[in-house]
Amino acid sequence: MFEQAVLDHMNTAVLLFGSDLCLRYLNPAAEMLFQVSARHVVGQPAANVLPCPDSQVELRLTQALRSRHPFTERELNVTVGDGRTITVNCIVLPMHH
Repeated sequence: MFEQAVLDHMNTAVLLFGSDLCLRYLNPAAEMLFQVSARHVVGQPAANVLPCPDSQVELRLTQALRSRHPFTERELNVTVGDGRTITVNCIVLPMHH
């Protein structure tokens, strides 16, 4: 898959969720940022993959899917694998087939 090869080599963390809000793919940059292995998190619900103490991840993703409009979250706090909280900027682009 050409598209996956491109995503695999990006320095930006990329996570792809299905319409059921379960993780379908994350690239190596996302594995490093969030300190997780794709083997352990693919198939997990968004709220488990992106534990954001001050945000409702699944609600925001559902709204983006329904409206078909992208959105940006700035300075979002996310808890990573070792328990630390990091601050990230997040761009959500709903993709429909």
